[in-house]
Amino acid sequence: MDEIFEKIRQQFDYGPYPRYPLEQSPGDDRDLLLIHNLTTPYYLRYRQRPPQDLVILDAGCGSGYKALALALANPGAKIVGIDFSPNSVELAKKRLEFHQIPNHEFHVLPIEKVGELGLVFDYINCDEVLYLMPDPIATLTVLKQVLKPQGILRVNVHNQYQRQLYFQAQEFFGLLGLMQDNPEEFELKTVQEIMEQLVDKCDLKRVTWNKSYEGELNDKISEFILMNCLLQGDKGFTIPQIFEYLEGADLEFVEMVNWPKWRLKSLFKDPKNLPTVLSLAVEEATQAEILHLVNLLHGGERLLDLWCGHPNGELPIVPQGQAMVSFHPQLRNKEVQEVWQAHLQGGRPLILSKYLRLPAQGPLQTEQAEIDAIALGALWPLFEGTQSFENLVQRWLQLYPRDLITLEPVPVDIARTMLRELLLFLEQYLYVLLTVE
Repeated sequence: MDEIFEKIRQQFDYGPYPRYPLEQSPGDDRDLLLIHNLTTPYYLRYRQRPPQDLVILDAGCGSGYKALALALANPGAKIVGIDFSPNSVELAKKRLEFHQIPNHEFHVLPIEKVGELGLVFDYINCDEVLYLMPDPIATLTVLKQVLKPQGILRVNVHNQYQRQLYFQAQEFFGLLGLMQDNPEEFELKTVQEIMEQLVDKCDLKRVTWNKSYEGELNDKISEFILMNCLLQGDKGFTIPQIFEYLEGADLEFVEMVNWPKWRLKSLFKDPKNLPTVLSLAVEEATQAEILHLVNLLHGGERLLDLWCGHPNGELPIVPQGQAMVSFHPQLRNKEVQEVWQAHLQGGRPLILSKYLRLPAQGPLQTEQAEIDAIALGALWPLFEGTQSFENLVQRWLQLYPRDLITLEPVPVDIARTMLRELLLFLEQYLYVLLTVE
């Protein structure tokens, strides 16, 4: 296994991952930032906003693109990156320096030695790493040891069902000797030649290849071949296996990172009327069993990507106070505010899911989260910051003072109910966060 691990290190030294240009930024990708913002999993678990002065670890930081996403999604956080590839670490340093991220540090360090840093973390991002590790439980245990009691850990593995033909490709090219040593230009071109010559209806080519991977080698093509057809040590996993690893490391599942895509009911034409046998089975099933059913029916996700934390983690103290409302940080930005204002002034409804898609995406369909002009006006102060529920009620009454049919004044309790229903509708997509402060 040490030999394989050394081959993996050499491969990532040769081709740091991902190969985005140094100047490219994820700053405009709100859905990517939503995933990397600690607010998202923290609120899903605790129904509170995360603490200030975050310390975040990118375990297996690669070329630093995800570390940059973590920094942009969590302004002011200290970003710590580790990787066993010196070339990757050097590139990660240059990337964050280029984008003027001040509070960061990177180390050439394997994950099993992360304790040597002497730090504990609010959020650990271990992305595209665990499926390459020789002992996933040992890796998870090490990361848990440096995770704060209320901290969140993100990990993922390759999906056995979605990835099967890529594993077949790796085995095929391995038998040809292309993975005996660290694959470089000769091996990459050989893969190209073989895949180009296969007939288009061949399963391996039909599923794992397209014409954009042909022609002169460039960074994009090289990255695809190395990370798919020639990836050293690649392995696939199932939902039951990943839950076994969590149990072995004494970690508690929080949620799938792309959680809307793991809704069993959204795979059916009539979600409210599932087949009887399935409906009865779901009533008795655990969360892991339901997720496994989804993956068996529609294993389209490349990664089994999830958040977890300490079991029965020390819950934050819930303050006594009034109900408060805020936008998710990734919705509260200048572009959305400008669109919001234009729709508000034009009296037109706004489809929020056009500007933050992930929370409304199901496996085979995309829901639309639409709100009308009165709702736009009532929630406008959230662009300034957190507002109390009662202040929003008073604003609602100013915008909607009379019943549109009877012209009688709208009672305060009716206004509260209408606003509450709106907020609960938006909260299911995490467009708003409801807390007590």
